[in-house]
Amino acid sequence: MYYRPSSRRSGFSLIELVITMTIMAILVGVVSMRSGALTTKAQANKVAQTVETYKTACTMYFGDTGVTPLEYTGYTGATYHRLSQDPSVAGWSGPYIERPISQAESPVNSTVHLYASAVYANSDGFDIDGDGTADIAANAANTNVLAYWGVSAELAKAVDSIIDKSSATADWANTGRVEFNGSNHMTILVRW
Repeated sequence: MYYRPSSRRSGFSLIELVITMTIMAILVGVVSMRSGALTTKAQANKVAQTVETYKTACTMYFGDTGVTPLEYTGYTGATYHRLSQDPSVAGWSGPYIERPISQAESPVNSTVHLYASAVYANSDGFDIDGDGTADIAANAANTNVLAYWGVSAELAKAVDSIIDKSSATADWANTGRVEFNGSNHMTILVRW
């Protein structure tokens, strides 16, 4: 049998490899952008669920004791965990939540506090209805606010769209129950 070398080499040309790699890079980019949007939506849903859990717990605590509770991450003792540990407050019938608040309640695994007043609201307070005037004054007593640190504007806007059901209004960060300071701090009015 006579073997005759082919004039054409087998394999891929440089152009074919470049085109294939370009297509793969585009596909990876599309998939990663889509998965990032899904991650943000899941994080926002987690925050909304946490808000509802704490709203119920705070309402029950206030009904039993007549005072608003607080829960802080990074602190120990019943003084800082009034929903989960007996703070020796008259009427306490808890625990109102399963475990002390922790960074696990934060979608970005950072500090989250439940305050017993409307702290960290914008300087005028919470403008619930978006009419330009505060409906809940800054530092208003007998309210509960969840404060999250390390939150991106994208995540805060996603949370706002779930809790406040706002469209992409220009002032979404300063109206409704969700406020965002433009840096990395989000506050949510839980109970008022």
